[in-house]
Amino acid sequence: MNQMATKAVTKKKLEKVVKKSMPGWRVVTEEPVADAHESEADTQSVDLAALRKKYLGSEAADSTQKKQNAPTQIVVVEPVNADAYHRRSGRKAVVVSGDKVIGAQG
Repeated sequence: MNQMATKAVTKKKLEKVVKKSMPGWRVVTEEPVADAHESEADTQSVDLAALRKKYLGSEAADSTQKKQNAPTQIVVVEPVNADAYHRRSGRKAVVVSGDKVIGAQG
């Protein structure tokens, strides 16, 4: 399967998840505009798995790793019934993990 086909399948799945979890909303199809300036991180944090093991124990760290294997993606959604004038102001960013919306802006 080529890259374009994979992207289309992913978009269809995202649309299905958003339609099921957030009736009245749709996935925005336009591509985001990237910033011209790329910044670099000042420092690097400690590995998250090491922190889980230190504070939660090795058993808890292993179970957390297994739960977080679903691919997670941030997508922009907008109301289905928004007119062209108000469409951009009604947009939200939502976090989709697996087949659920697990977080939303606003």
